[in-house]
Amino acid sequence: MHFTKMLTVCCAIMLSVTFSINADAQCLSAGFGQFPATTFTPLCNTSAESIVTNAWTDEYSVVAVLAGTEYTFASSVSTHLVTISADDGLTETTSGTGSVTWTAPADGEVRFYTHLSSACDGAQISHTRSVQCGSTCPDGSVAGDPCDDMDASTVNDVVQQDCS
Repeated sequence: MHFTKMLTVCCAIMLSVTFSINADAQCLSAGFGQFPATTFTPLCNTSAESIVTNAWTDEYSVVAVLAGTEYTFASSVSTHLVTISADDGLTETTSGTGSVTWTAPADGEVRFYTHLSSACDGAQISHTRSVQCGSTCPDGSVAGDPCDDMDASTVNDVVQQDCS
């Protein structure tokens, strides 16, 4: 009788551990691999930039990121699960439906995954993966603009290519 009770308790513990692990499943699979094959480096000019316009779900893109910069990663399909990993796909950094916003703690590269759902499923149906980054300064200019003099009175002034 004691053995049966212990066996029942052990089985209950194992099942609860299994279900709690599966409830927090991370979608870091990529049955179709990396696409495109090269790392995408965004301009960070506050506009959304297409990484790829013919992506599939159950694959990922690699994006270069800079410390302290806020990034919004998005799929053109609002129901897609978006997952970001900052450690070569070992763990999830953040995830959400349609898009996620995340601030890079350090310079490096992230994997940007898209899946059909939290079941981590995929299909060979085209969609766009995009990233948006960069911030607008108080004077309306874009951070990092070499012609920005941080003077609010010069917003929209026309300047030459050499900033003169």
